[in-house]
This record gives sequence, C-alpha cells and structure tokens, in this order.
Amino acid sequence: MAKPLLHNPLLEVLCEHLTDCAICLLNQQGEVINWNTGAARFFGFEPAEVLGMPADILFSQSQLAQALLSTHSRPFYQAEWQLARGGEMVLVKLQLITTNGEGDSYALLGQSLSGGYKPGNASDADSPFLYNESLFRQLIEHSHSGISLFDSRLNFIYRSPSAARITGFKDTQRAVLTVYETVHPEDLAHVKAVLNDLMLFPGQSRQCHFRCQHADGHFIHLDCIFTNWLDEPGIRAIVLNFHDVIETKLSETKLDGMMQELSAYQYALDEAAIVVVTDRFGSITHVNDYFCRISGYSREEVLGMDHQLLIYNHYPKAFLKNIRHNLAMGKIWRGDIRNRAKDKSFYWVTTTIVPFLNPDGKPYRHIAICYDITAGKQAEEELQRLFESVPDIVCTVGTNRRFRWVNPAVRNILGYTEDEFVQKTIDELIHPADREVSRHRMKRFIEAEIDTHSFENRYIKKDGSVINLAWSVRKSPEEGIHFCIARDITEKKQLEELLHKTNELAHIGSWALYPQTGNVFWSDITRELLEVAPDYDMQWHMADIFCGPESLNKINGSIDDVINGGDPFNIEIEVRTGGGKMIWVSILGEGKFDGGVCTQVYGTVQDIDIQKRAQLKLQEQAEELAASGQRYGELFHMNPLPMFVFDADTLAFMDINSAAIKQYGYSREEFLSMTLREIRPAGEVDRLNRAVEERRLHNHLFRPGVFTHLKKNGEAIQVEIVSSALQYHERPARLALVLDVTERNRQVAEIEAQNKKLREISWMQSHIVRAPLSRIMGLVNLLHDTNPNNKEIAEITGYIQLSAKELDQVIQNITDSAFSN
Repeated sequence: MAKPLLHNPLLEVLCEHLTDCAICLLNQQGEVINWNTGAARFFGFEPAEVLGMPADILFSQSQLAQALLSTHSRPFYQAEWQLARGGEMVLVKLQLITTNGEGDSYALLGQSLSGGYKPGNASDADSPFLYNESLFRQLIEHSHSGISLFDSRLNFIYRSPSAARITGFKDTQRAVLTVYETVHPEDLAHVKAVLNDLMLFPGQSRQCHFRCQHADGHFIHLDCIFTNWLDEPGIRAIVLNFHDVIETKLSETKLDGMMQELSAYQYALDEAAIVVVTDRFGSITHVNDYFCRISGYSREEVLGMDHQLLIYNHYPKAFLKNIRHNLAMGKIWRGDIRNRAKDKSFYWVTTTIVPFLNPDGKPYRHIAICYDITAGKQAEEELQRLFESVPDIVCTVGTNRRFRWVNPAVRNILGYTEDEFVQKTIDELIHPADREVSRHRMKRFIEAEIDTHSFENRYIKKDGSVINLAWSVRKSPEEGIHFCIARDITEKKQLEELLHKTNELAHIGSWALYPQTGNVFWSDITRELLEVAPDYDMQWHMADIFCGPESLNKINGSIDDVINGGDPFNIEIEVRTGGGKMIWVSILGEGKFDGGVCTQVYGTVQDIDIQKRAQLKLQEQAEELAASGQRYGELFHMNPLPMFVFDADTLAFMDINSAAIKQYGYSREEFLSMTLREIRPAGEVDRLNRAVEERRLHNHLFRPGVFTHLKKNGEAIQVEIVSSALQYHERPARLALVLDVTERNRQVAEIEAQNKKLREISWMQSHIVRAPLSRIMGLVNLLHDTNPNNKEIAEITGYIQLSAKELDQVIQNITDSAFSN
C-alpha cells in the first residue's frame, strides 16, 4: 500500500485524535488557538478555560516569551517545565510553523517524562524539522494510537506504523481486506450501522467499540473514532483513530469482579454482624447500619464517641483494662460484652476486636466485629431461672452414684436442702427394695451405647415417707457425669391403682406379649371377654385362632411397628371368641424397652361390639346419605338419637335433627348460629381442638371418645361422639351421632360406690356376726357331747334363743345399712 503525502488538513484531523500526546497551536502572541483531545487530558484543563488564553497558564513557571522568540533562530525549543495542575515535570517542545500561508504560528508539544516516546532526541538539534508536516508525522508514527484511512468503499489506503503494531497485520496483508472482514461477527451489525450513518454526514465523527481480529487469529478490543472526510479536499478519506483496550477491558473485568466480590463480602458482613471502627484512642470513626439498628444511635451521634462508653458500666475496671492492654500489644481480643442501647436497654454481643498495625507494629485503628447474642443470653438466663423454679428435681449424678448438683425443687419433693442432698449417695436415698435393681440399671446404662434412659423407682424422703419418682437420664459430654430430671409421680401411681380397679368395673382387660419368647399374658377379664378357660395357655403363634386374616394383619402390623420403635397404637378389630361368637374389640398397645430393645408389648382390650356395630350402621347410613339427599333427610331427621352436621374447618353447625334439639334445648335457629365450641365447657376446648386435628386423619368413621357437653339450661351431660366425613352443600363436613352416656356413667359410679360400701359393711360387721354364731355352735356342741338333765337343757335352750335373737338383730342392722346407702 503506497503512503500518500499527508497534507495539512489531514494532519490536523489525525493529530486531533492522538490522545497520548498534547498538541497545542499558538498564535503569534502565544495564545492557545487550538488543541487536540490529548492536550485536555494532559494539562487537566477544559477547552473553555484555555482557548484564547496565554499558554503560560498551562505551567506553574515558564519562560514562554523567550522560548517562542528562540524558535525564530533555531529549529525548535525543548525544555522540562512543571504543569500548573498536578505539578508534574513534563517535556515541552516548541516549533515555529506556517499554517495555510496565513503567517507564523507555533506548535507546542507535551509529553510525560515518566515513560513513552519523547519527540525528538539529541541529534534533532542539528537537523531542523522539514516543515510542520515532519513534526506531525513523527507524532503520528510514534503514537500509541492506531490511525487508518479508508476510501468510500472502506478499502485501506493508509495505516500508521502503530496500527500495524496493534493489529499485527502487515500492509500487504491488510491491503486486500475491507474493514468489515476483520470485525467480530457479533459486532459486525453494529459497526455497519455506525459507518452507514456516518456516510450520510460529511465532516462528522462517530465513536464505536468493537472486537477486531488480530493477525494471530484472536480478537482484540478497540475503542474507535470514525471521521467522514470524504468531501474534504486534501483528505478524501474515512479517518479511523483507535486504541487497543484489551488490557483495560481485562483489568476492568477483573476489577469489577473483585469489587463485586468485595461488595458481596461487605454486604454479607453488614447484614450478619455489627461493625464498629475506632482510631487507636478508641474514638469511633465508622459504624454500619446494623449497629445503628441494634443500639438506637445514629451515625452522627456516635462518631467521635469513646467506644467504651457504650459498654454497660457494671464491668470492673480490670476487665476494660485487659481489653486495652491486649489491643495495645497488637493482639486480637475476643469475648462477650453487654452493651447499653440509647433507650437504656441492654443487648449482648460476642465480639472480636482486631487491631490494624502500622509498619512499626503499633495499632493505628481497631475494627470490632460483633454478633448479636442477646437472644441466647436471655435464653441462658431464662434457663437458669427455669432450673431454679421448675417443680421437678434437676440434678447431676456421677457414675460413682454421688450427686454433684441439684436445684431447689429437691427441698419441696424430698425435704432436703441442696447442701444436704449433694452429701448423699443414691444408695442412701433409694428405697431398699429398689437398690439392687438401681445398681444393675446404672451399670448397664454406663456400658450401653445409648445416651438417654427413663425409669421409675422409689425414694425415701427426709421425714421417712416413700415417694415414687420418674427419672429421665442423659449422659453428659463430661466423662462420668449424668444429667437427670426426676418428677414426683406418687399421685400418678395412686391413680393407676384406681384405674386398675375402674378397669375391672368397666370390664377392660389387659394383655402383654413378650417378643423374645412369644408368650402372651391375658388378665382374667381378657379371658372372660374372649370366652376361654382360666388356665388357657396362649402363645402368639396361635393368634389366628381368634383373628381372621384382615384382623391378624392389622394387629401384627401394629405390634411390629411398636417393636421397631414406633408409636403406641389404638386399633379396632373383629375377633372370634372361644365360644365361636364374633365381637368387635378395641386394643391399645405400647412397648417397653430396655437398652433400646423392646422386651414387652402390653396394653388393654375392651369389648366395643355394641358401639362398633352402631358405628358401622351409622357409616352405612352416612354412605347412603352422601348418595341420596332424600334418604339423608329421612335417616337424619327421623333418627331417635341426637345427630348434627358440622363444618369440618370452622366447626359451625350446618344441620341438626329433632332429637338433638330436644336433647340440648336449643332451637334450630340457635344451633345454626353456633359452633361446637359453644356447647363445650371452657376447660375442654383444647381437647376438642386435639380431637378435630386427630379426626382429619380419618376420612370416614371416627370415635373420639367421651366428652362433656352443655345443654342450654347449663346442665352438663356426658356424651360419646361418633362422626363420619361427608360433603354437605359442597363443603367438607362431618355427620356426628351423639350417645348420652351420663346415666350409664352414673350407674357405674353408683355400682362402684355401693360395692365399696358393701365391702366396708362386711368388714365392720363380720366380727359381730361371728360372736352370736360362735355361741350358738358352742351350745349345740354342749347338748351333743354331754347328757344334760331337763333343767340344764332348758337353760341351754334359753341361751340358744338369746344368741339367735342377737344374730337376727345383727343381720337386720346390716340389711338396714345396705339399703340406707
């Protein structure tokens, strides 16, 4: 490619876009009349501040007048002057030039001394520039900016040496390419749009950034300025000035990534932690938003404040002195601090204070990073208060069976003070009959791999009485220590005994299965219920004698779940009694574990045949009700038992039958404005809520148990509820059948009370009955064994009649007492 002679207009265009050289044109008076883009950046002035002003203002000290004068007698003037803005020493060249034949003017060139090309060298002093074109050609050819010229078809007609250095292409390689052939495909449309627009506006410039292919094949990033001088005489070209900004791009990308990561770290720290920065004297110089939120202070209020003024003043001076000493030594301090907020409230922070050290190893700044632990501290304080106020015994016990610590509850439960209690061993306090079992249990627990254990035993109180305790024990992380909680269950044990008696009255049997052997225990009531002989020997493999396949699978599955650590179960199955009768029973069961192994599954069994068959009937009715609204009306409203429909979510009554209206005393309108909660005593609302949650697991039939309901007149009745799910008016609802068991429960209670009274009567009167009866039997034996005369017979007969009357009176008294109760 032939290099054309560069005329003045073209030189002006090219020099204008040289951003790494400062080029100023001065008039004969030394005033700035024009300059390029590089000059604005180099001198730090805006064009409006400089144009028309003496060039002296660009420098702090200069001899501009003498320098301009010297250019008339020498090829150029060169010196090092100091910039007015920034104070940097720079290389300055001045040369006399002739511009367009209009008289003398001066070219002022400036470059930094810190590096890069410096126009001219020592030999230039003896070789005057060849006209002003020679000066500008040097600038163009040694610039870090690439310059290329294109014709109207965008073919290359000139490239500066710097353009070849930037792109790597030789002139011969570039001559056969258009500008579009080197543009990255993704940027091509943008470049075409810029150039197509530029072609329409002669004399104007357009900025553009695109990726250009390097001779090695990779792409470089270019910042470009295209100028349309196709119509300008002496130029007739599209002028391209460009810079390789790949390093800048990479640096910017890396810097952006680092700044984003740093910002993310700062954001995470500011969101998670309280940050306070102080100078070496402890005066606050910065706080983040988290500090302001938790302390209630604004930044303006705390800047300059001594950081220690925020610490609650209950700390001893030695504590604060220790902090200052560690920081002065350049050490990091860590600890928990209680601070006071602006509103006088307190908050706890776990704090790390890091000193920033100067080259001499002395701290010049401190940064405190704190985390709010107020909730944790409050929980600790609450836990301590809980230990002190909890009604159960909380203590620690060593594996040597000695108590280490106990809470104040021991005084109320066992009668000992804390000091007295920790002087005792387990063996001194436990009931003698439980002592050996306790020792064996502790030994197995210590050797086992389990961490928790629960059991019950008896302790001797300080006053000598016996108390039942239920223990929960957990191994402590500290070797040889167990953490224990004991609850007084004496009353519970008494209630269990009472429950046992009640079960006998209610005909509730008990059972137990021993998984290791398959042996089964049945109580007398269970044997009676299942119609088997008292000496019947039951084994679990014989269960199919009493259960059909479905019932057998159900109870086997429930027992297997318990053995494998599952929850207790409550199932209803149909069984065949020893007498061949099919009955429904309710079976409850749970497991007993020792060392993590289920050793026993035990529970109760109750005859529910009548209720269950009523439930099944109700279920059939409910299914028919869902299929036919007309049949529902007949079954529901004509049923002699109280029934109602309620919303499964809100518990609001949706329908009520006549029997329920009669039973409770409310009108239909009153019922439909009420919910189930309004017919329950306040104390049973929680139980109702639990039953509601439980019945969500039952799509159809559900019998939650016996509840207390209130009539309109305030009378309380005991009812058993059986309910089934259905859709009612497109709402999930339940149909409930109410069985009034008040009279039945009353009769059971009366029977129990009567039996108790009869036992008391029998106990009190038995010795009174024996006295006259013994005398009668003695007198009869006297008649039999002796041969009394008539007078003695008459006397003995009189005694017999007297004792018989006494016996008759005793029997009469017992009868009267029984009927009076």
